[in-house]
Amino acid sequence: MGNKNDARYKRTHKLIMDTFKNMIIEMDFTKITIKDLTNIAGINRKTFYLHYYSLDEILYELQNEIINGLIDILNQETSDENSIDIQKFMTAFSKLLSDDQPLHQRLLCCENYRFVAEQVQNIVTEKCSEKFFAGKHIDTSHKNMVTAYLSHSILTLWRNWLLSGCEMTKDEMIYFSTQLVEHGLDSIN
Repeated sequence: MGNKNDARYKRTHKLIMDTFKNMIIEMDFTKITIKDLTNIAGINRKTFYLHYYSLDEILYELQNEIINGLIDILNQETSDENSIDIQKFMTAFSKLLSDDQPLHQRLLCCENYRFVAEQVQNIVTEKCSEKFFAGKHIDTSHKNMVTAYLSHSILTLWRNWLLSGCEMTKDEMIYFSTQLVEHGLDSIN
């Protein structure tokens, strides 16, 4: 697949990924073709195949990029070994969303990319569960319910915020979503 340490290889690899991200913002994954991607990127198909075997491989790499970003957030925003600081997590998550908002909005909110959001959510759920329940003696059914509540509520809150056109400021969203997750309906005045 080429010398991955070569500067030209890295530039071309980044060009392909950036072009792919822009295409995701504009169209459904099923409509993206290698021919169109290479034309837009200004490279030939042979060059594409030196970097990737298929479009699925690029999508997988993009998913892993997002997942690794979220796992880094979880690892950094853990107040101690067995808990997660929700406000710090929400703040870091909002920064991750803001770093490439059109792309993340498309992946989180568009029905045709729901499979990407679900994959990301499943892995984040697993990592949250590992951190949150480490050393706690909770039966599996309760653990599964708490984990589902946290992962689905957090993702749904942010998806709703993006779909609403970000009506609240980011700081309001962080505060409100943290209060909802930590205190439920009791947090509403």
